[in-house]
Amino acid sequence: MDSPTVLRFRPHVASAYVQHLYAQSPHVAEMGFIEQQDFLDGQHLPFTGGLAQGLSGLGLPTLDVLYDVPQVQRAWERETGVDLDRENKNLSLALAAIDRFRPAVIIEQSFGLFRPSDLETIRRLFPFVKLICMHVGFPLVGFGVPFGKSPEYDIMFATCEGFGRDFLRVGVKQVVIVPHGFDSRIGETVSGSQISYPLVFSGSSGFGSGVTHWSRYEYLDALCARTPITCFLTEPQSGSSVDHTESTMTLIRQRTVDAVRRAFPQSGLGPPRRLDPSLVNRPPKSWTPPSQPLKLRYPGKVRPPVYGLEMYSVLAKSAITFHKGHDVEGSCSSALRLYEATGVGSMLLTNAASGLHELFVEGKEYVSYDGVADCVEKALYYLDHPDQRTAIAHAGQRRTLTDHTLDKRSEVVAAALMARL
Repeated sequence: MDSPTVLRFRPHVASAYVQHLYAQSPHVAEMGFIEQQDFLDGQHLPFTGGLAQGLSGLGLPTLDVLYDVPQVQRAWERETGVDLDRENKNLSLALAAIDRFRPAVIIEQSFGLFRPSDLETIRRLFPFVKLICMHVGFPLVGFGVPFGKSPEYDIMFATCEGFGRDFLRVGVKQVVIVPHGFDSRIGETVSGSQISYPLVFSGSSGFGSGVTHWSRYEYLDALCARTPITCFLTEPQSGSSVDHTESTMTLIRQRTVDAVRRAFPQSGLGPPRRLDPSLVNRPPKSWTPPSQPLKLRYPGKVRPPVYGLEMYSVLAKSAITFHKGHDVEGSCSSALRLYEATGVGSMLLTNAASGLHELFVEGKEYVSYDGVADCVEKALYYLDHPDQRTAIAHAGQRRTLTDHTLDKRSEVVAAALMARL
């Protein structure tokens, strides 16, 4: 693609899995910059290329840049003959791609690539960039994400209303709600799968993850003890005994800085940046981090993590997919897993959240639970009632494939972009 209108910078997320793919197909590393990205997109990693494809189909030619894959970076250097900055190859590739492709719009998928000073540099060096946007499924405010003195993003695409309100509170001028969605291309690769797992979970167990997933471990512990669940877990070798203390100290630091911002509004520090308390479910004072990973407690029910097409295949072969959102969602329902599970035809069992009723019909297209005991009870109930379970799974899949595809999400993104160009 010679002249994309939109450059979308997205992280590859699962570095170990990506390197496994290269090890399986070593010839891919010798491919060109675009060809390698096409190969990785075909594996359907998180934040797939479905949104770029949808925007391109709507008249906004879009190129994804997987900026943090070493082999992709080396391909760029081979093709351009210019070495990337060794101190920060991710940012160096991003800036070089902007310079080469001269897009009118850049979209940062998730966060971690650009600092406020980097965005100032982009606006100064590349005046052809008319809009700088971010698409994020996490409440950045108050979590150490480097917002500067003023709003750096022209449009913030947030995955739920709660996150959107938080961005508006700190001065972001335009927030557009764009939930995650299902890449309908994936359905073609896993269609016709036979059920092999009664109940599955894929993701972080919460062990060692601190405040972001602190409550998930308790649910998985109970499900492992009482149900035939199979868990494909991401877990560190050891946890941290200071997770709760660290989150408390972070909160104190945030409140102190915000007090200074409020007391001295003319200081140029900007508005208060502390996270809206409604967007975080903090552990009680009595909580202590788990001392042992679940893979040691339940070795027969825990398997290594799966990603990409392998993960979608596991979900498609599961009668029920258990999901517990992260603890900084508040009342939001922002997880990609909602659409991954329903999109491949598994019955979704997820925590109750106020925003879910706008996405699916409870009891007909998914099942919610309220607390650990209720979660276990409903998992066992629907395992014992296959007709009801199957009807819910089919209805959830129909809803996702009708209303929650990335093609549908791209319509919302394209409308917001075109209104500003």
